[in-house]
Amino acid sequence: MRATILAFAIASSGLLCPDCLPQTNPSRSATERPAVPQTSNTEPGAPAVQSLELKETIPLAYPSAGMMGGAKCDGHRNIFVSLPVMNSDGTLRTDVLLEILLDSKSTKMFGSQPLPASDYPNQSTDYFDVDADGTVYALVYTRENGKQRDKQPPVPQYYIERFNSDGSADSVVHLDHPPGAGAVGIDPYQFGIFPDGSFILAGIRWDAPTKAEAFTAVYSSSGKFIRSVALPDDVPGDQTLKAEHASTAQRDAASSAVMLGSIVSSPDGNVYLLRNSQPVRIYGVDSSGEVVKHFQLSPPSPGLDVSSTGLVGEDSLFLFFGHPPPQHPGEKPISEWLVGVFNTVSGQFDGIYALPTKGVGVPACGDQHGGLLFIGHTADRHLAVVDYGP
Repeated sequence: MRATILAFAIASSGLLCPDCLPQTNPSRSATERPAVPQTSNTEPGAPAVQSLELKETIPLAYPSAGMMGGAKCDGHRNIFVSLPVMNSDGTLRTDVLLEILLDSKSTKMFGSQPLPASDYPNQSTDYFDVDADGTVYALVYTRENGKQRDKQPPVPQYYIERFNSDGSADSVVHLDHPPGAGAVGIDPYQFGIFPDGSFILAGIRWDAPTKAEAFTAVYSSSGKFIRSVALPDDVPGDQTLKAEHASTAQRDAASSAVMLGSIVSSPDGNVYLLRNSQPVRIYGVDSSGEVVKHFQLSPPSPGLDVSSTGLVGEDSLFLFFGHPPPQHPGEKPISEWLVGVFNTVSGQFDGIYALPTKGVGVPACGDQHGGLLFIGHTADRHLAVVDYGP
């Protein structure tokens, strides 16, 4: 189940980037309380769609493998991206993180040395986050090798790895198995770091192999379970949805809405948790586990999904919309990419922008001039930072 869902996530999020980018280079400080749930949509009254144009392409010396995971930025707009690397035996690793320092056009690698396999067997990095100061954290999945006579496979274990500034491992904390985690177990998919070092974890609780419910909880910096987080009007469980809304079960089921979602740690001290559902759900959660903001919104165009989200400024997020990959043989993909700049104070889009249909790359964060920074590839297969602006 997990492998199938992760494969679908990569395809749906546009993380494969086959088209090279053009080589062109033209000349709140406190958490809000009390919580006031807000509902937002992009129906009549939403901003008109504008075009984003290529402003600058910054080629890097780092070679590209043609595939990327998600990207995030710290408070200095240094960019962090998940990349695959080749092991000495020819196998592919997908748990290496690369920092791109824009001022010097240099790169730094995190996790180049895997954790000891004896303690962390079959490890992989499922998600990462970076705080405002540039400290990098990773969600690490491990599982013991099962034995032939085992009635059940070994239960996966999860850890949060913190890195030093030189890219080496600083600390690794084991995550408590939360109470009421389900008869089968949990699958964490995202996490976000709070300023005090605690973090929020989002995933799926399995009460049976086909019965999934959304799971969200706050953990201490030492990996101790603190409390579950009740998100208002959260996505329904898979079985509930199939029984009540069979036609939309695949799009809105907890397993896909959570797995295809994301979490962003914000300068306002909250984390913003996104469910890729219809409608799209965004929750602002503080370090105590209280939901201080709650939005629901419609995509700017029918049929679009949110493939990623990130920071634009102190009070704004970008939402990167694209069409899901084809579901049937012979069906052609639809190349339409829209970026919505969503204001977490007003609960509305400040702007909606169209991007070129080719060579877009993976969005990272806002630039300093009202545009967006993307990670992509050059024609000679090196990484590049690309700045698009209105």
